[in-house]
Amino acid sequence: MGKMMPARKAHAGLFRPGNDAAVGNRGRMHSTAMSQVLTSILNELDKETNKAKMYKLCGKLYDLAVGYSFKKKEITADGIEVIKEVVVQPDINAIREVFDRVEGKARQQVTVTGADDGPVQFEDVTAAREKLGKLLELKVVSPQSPGGGTGGATGDPLPEQPGTTSDMVTRSAPE
Repeated sequence: MGKMMPARKAHAGLFRPGNDAAVGNRGRMHSTAMSQVLTSILNELDKETNKAKMYKLCGKLYDLAVGYSFKKKEITADGIEVIKEVVVQPDINAIREVFDRVEGKARQQVTVTGADDGPVQFEDVTAAREKLGKLLELKVVSPQSPGGGTGGATGDPLPEQPGTTSDMVTRSAPE
């Protein structure tokens, strides 16, 4: 018979980072094919800059967040070429996206109040629990069971529950 290794040695390194066999949190995993395709496209090199396309996208997001301007050629009704400067104002949605990526999403404030913005009222459920406990102790007879038994499809009576009497009690829905 061979020598057995202690369990600790047999599983050494199982939970080390990068071990695909480790069970648990695997970090952010892309759940859809679309996320995988977009990630692949953003990691491709841009032909103009020779950098990953995500840098170009981030630059455009930045431009939208802070605003930008560009020159545009127009031809007037007289046929004269005019260069106009077009100013694009900062976009609040782009600003939010930048801050969400850099700082993380802001926590949402939640206020819990009772009726008419008053304090939350708690109900003492002790009496209801006691009543439910008593009902659960009672043996319920189904009027459809053959022979007055309390069983299921076979009609066999259920075993006595502790704290019940030998008499069968018929009880409708809780009051």
